[in-house]
Amino acid sequence: MINCIKNEIIKLIHNKKLYIFLLALVLLIVFKLIYMYSSSFGKTPSEQLKKKESVLIELKAEAKSESLSKEKKKDIDIQMKRLDEEIKMLKDNIANPDENWKNTMKNKIENLENEKGELSENLDSVEIEKCNAELQYYNYLLDNDIEPNKEYKIYAFEDITGIFDFINKMILPILIAFLCSDIIASEYTFSTIKALLTKPVSRRKIFCSKFLSNICIVTITICLMEFITFIIISLIFNFGNPSYPIIVGTKYVKASNNNLYINNISAVIGSSYIISAWKLILLNLFMQFIFIITCVSFVMFISTIFTNSITSLTINLGILMLISLITYILPLKFLNKLYPILFTTYSCGTDIIKGNLVMSLNSTIFSIPLGIVIMLIWSIVCYFISSKIFNKRDVLI
Repeated sequence: MINCIKNEIIKLIHNKKLYIFLLALVLLIVFKLIYMYSSSFGKTPSEQLKKKESVLIELKAEAKSESLSKEKKKDIDIQMKRLDEEIKMLKDNIANPDENWKNTMKNKIENLENEKGELSENLDSVEIEKCNAELQYYNYLLDNDIEPNKEYKIYAFEDITGIFDFINKMILPILIAFLCSDIIASEYTFSTIKALLTKPVSRRKIFCSKFLSNICIVTITICLMEFITFIIISLIFNFGNPSYPIIVGTKYVKASNNNLYINNISAVIGSSYIISAWKLILLNLFMQFIFIITCVSFVMFISTIFTNSITSLTINLGILMLISLITYILPLKFLNKLYPILFTTYSCGTDIIKGNLVMSLNSTIFSIPLGIVIMLIWSIVCYFISSKIFNKRDVLI
């Protein structure tokens, strides 16, 4: 078995597709880093001040509308008050850039406490929980003597998850389809299957070795590139703090009053909590590994059904590109009940951990445990069926 895996890994290493896969990954990561760097200029205090002043003008114009309900009017008033305070703090920050950060944190906490007191649970639990989360974040910084990151700077520990998200959402499934789609089909296309079966190894071991070798190659390649990216960010920008707080875990439920909530979803008060940046990275890597296993299993399944390499590649790319597109780029409302059972939905660990997926796909059941279960079910079913097909077809040859 081990020798079979070694042979398959050697075949993959000599496969030109691996180097195309690697080159594409490098180019895409470089593109993302350039985008992150250029975007950071729009997060400087002066740029933020311009944006917040523009939003405040729009809210003031909206508040004058006579068609607004009392609840909506109150919500806009709270938003305007909050913006006024943020604009004041930004102006102070620009005027006194060397001011003690602890004083700034204390002012933010005081403003949030006042804002929280004005909010009503019947108004918008999403805003209330956002307040709670920010209060946890600022208090954690103060209690642990951690200076807050500058929004216009890039930090390795805090921003590497942005690279994970970029890779996992659209790129990883497509690259896996490109690299692994002919894992079985090519043996039939180039008539090497007969020679393969003459080896004193069972068909199940041959199939399993192909499966494991592809998982190893994809995982090692992706993790190596992510590690190199982490080092590059550390050297060029900032290393960051592995213990830096990240707000995660916000839970959502279907709203009882549909008129008050975005997507008819309300937040569970007190559900958000803090984890360290290094823990978020490990959780992302774990979810990424499970997703790689699932994606390879699915691609192998299609490769086993269609014995032509080009057909297998076309179908794999088509399916994974389409599903990723309608999940992360153009989500469709009528598929809300289908999204939770698609393995591609769980490709981005950060969105699940932070609860962002709930709001974007309008479903409250997304969670890490559910994602792991769904992906493992897909992996087992795809592997079992494709293994059966492979063994049965071999008998006919």
